[in-house]
Amino acid sequence: MTGQTYYILYNIFTLLIIFFLNLFMPRLTRKEIFFGVRIPEKELDNIKLKTAESIYIKICLIFGIPYIAILSYLMYAYTENPLIFTFGMLLYLFINFIIYYITHNKVKNIKSTYGWDKGKQQIVTIDTNFTMNKTKNILVSPLWFLIPLILIILNIIIGYNVYPNLPENLPIHWNFAGEIDRYTTKSTTIIYQFPLIQFFMLIVLFFSYKSIGWSKQQISSSNPEESLEKNRIFRRIWSGYMVFVSIMMQIIFTFANMTTLLVIKVSGSIIMLSVLILTTIIVIVSVVLTVKTGQGGSRIKLKNGTDSTTIITERNDDKYWKFGSFYVNKDDPSIFVEKRFGIGWTINFGRIEGVLIIIVLLAFILLMPLVLK
Repeated sequence: MTGQTYYILYNIFTLLIIFFLNLFMPRLTRKEIFFGVRIPEKELDNIKLKTAESIYIKICLIFGIPYIAILSYLMYAYTENPLIFTFGMLLYLFINFIIYYITHNKVKNIKSTYGWDKGKQQIVTIDTNFTMNKTKNILVSPLWFLIPLILIILNIIIGYNVYPNLPENLPIHWNFAGEIDRYTTKSTTIIYQFPLIQFFMLIVLFFSYKSIGWSKQQISSSNPEESLEKNRIFRRIWSGYMVFVSIMMQIIFTFANMTTLLVIKVSGSIIMLSVLILTTIIVIVSVVLTVKTGQGGSRIKLKNGTDSTTIITERNDDKYWKFGSFYVNKDDPSIFVEKRFGIGWTINFGRIEGVLIIIVLLAFILLMPLVLK
């Protein structure tokens, strides 16, 4: 198979992963969070909620299967235009969000109609030891990030060593068929071009790793001790995943850098296949962890019971979740909070710090191509 075929198959694989995650995501989020709405545990088996979920799954199937089939055909028919997949994926994600949002509103209306919040005390479950021991036994050691840092340094050292012997024209880009379609004139820029991208990615992933420890704690009031332990394990696993992704991405970019510097000489198809294999491993690991852990560790199985000092209460914070996905609460000091639908964390858009983080990341992404010119 050609590099182009590998790329198309990888795109189809990515679409299928997203398709199945969308179908099963209601089962992967926290038990008490149903399509972005906090539901009393005694109402989780309500027939109205089951019907809403069933309709959601049917719509996802009716829309998703033909859409993926049509997009797959278009990718094969117009292989010279890689933007088909990009725009097709964006449209797919947007329509999936609309399907989710419609279901979210249905669930909100059901909750409002039955008055599940009326006359109930609004309280919060807090672990009194969490703030003092926020990163102890929660995140994996940050020293693991020395591995990707060493890889970046090695890229720079190798670049300086091979630079004098490089030809005047160097390949810097391969198309989806694995063919070189862009060259650059030899200059010292080629030495730090890839290391600069690698360093930016390292910063982003290290920040993501730290944000797991900084994020707001969520504990179930029905079983706070078990919920707390699951949450700690969940954070530790996903902090380890951030290290894993960082190392894998550095390997991918190191391989790309070595081919540009002509240290490694292989065909374009081999380059494409190697990159796709490594990125596929990253995707598969993320899916496995998503299914195994669930949001906040809700699917983690514990062998033993746990003890923890807690204040047990309940709460309703639906009003702070706009469109069931965006957390906006200026009175909450937390910058990072768990997602309502999906696995991981999101920004508190009600805090100026959260907005600034988004602006800085977007600025880095937009300015990076200009810096590398």
